[in-house]
Amino acid sequence: MGSEMNNDIFKGFLQNFVGSMGSEMNNDIFKGFLQNFGMPRKQRLEYEGALYHLMNRRDHKDEIFLNDQDRRRFLETLGEACRKTGWQIQAYCLMGNHFHPIVETTEANLSAGIQWFLGT
Repeated sequence: MGSEMNNDIFKGFLQNFVGSMGSEMNNDIFKGFLQNFGMPRKQRLEYEGALYHLMNRRDHKDEIFLNDQDRRRFLETLGEACRKTGWQIQAYCLMGNHFHPIVETTEANLSAGIQWFLGT
């Protein structure tokens, strides 16, 4: 089953779902979604010397960090990402199921760095 067929099935499901709701407001909300379904997001603009607030969260509110050892390993890996990319971390917050670093880039390499970091 190709992706086009999957898209058509999903679009049909959503159209039926929206139609059954009977609310103009809800129809307007889903109408925009249907028009953009299958379209990739716009390319992220990256700049040398920019500050980025990153955030990543686990599904289903699952914990990322179970203990201090997990937090230390995360920070070691983040440090390795900084060495590879030239990033500087200006601030960070580690929560149980998500994290928030503020990253300053010395090159326009945010996407490549994130791919390495989250894939490690």
